[in-house]
Amino acid sequence: MIFHGGFYFYCESRNKRHIYIRRSRTIAGIGNDPGVRVWSAPASGGNCDNVWAPELHLIDGRWFIYYAADDGENANHRMWVIEAEGSDPRGKYACRGQLETGGWAIDGTVLTLDHDRKYFVWSGWPGKRDGQQNIYIAPMSDPTTVSGPRVLIAEPQHKWERVAMPICEGPQV
Repeated sequence: MIFHGGFYFYCESRNKRHIYIRRSRTIAGIGNDPGVRVWSAPASGGNCDNVWAPELHLIDGRWFIYYAADDGENANHRMWVIEAEGSDPRGKYACRGQLETGGWAIDGTVLTLDHDRKYFVWSGWPGKRDGQQNIYIAPMSDPTTVSGPRVLIAEPQHKWERVAMPICEGPQV
């Protein structure tokens, strides 16, 4: 959820194929807004199914949503980005493509530092197979392009991170 222009905006996926945005003047009222569908997955392709964990961001005056999706096979889950076609965060969005994360990825977010330096942060597998999820970071040249190699910043080490499977996910800036 983010606050902008006097409103709270909450971004969510529904039915594994759609992204909606809710809006409210108060946090408590966000559940009363049925939301507006801003994007639907294509009928086929790498982002046609299992749309998860969308995150709404206002970057350089433009609205972006980062989300995870696959083609129906979990091993093909990757991060994708869509961009608003106008200035309304609840308007239509167009897909700008898959982000290059070096493999399986979910829960992506953007970190912006001084001098407009941007980084993408996400949860991903260390290899090609399921069994552990780590947190990675990589530089971005713009809001739709990862421009460098991923760097490991956290891996599940604590007992509570290793209950059923070793997992670090949901990074937040």
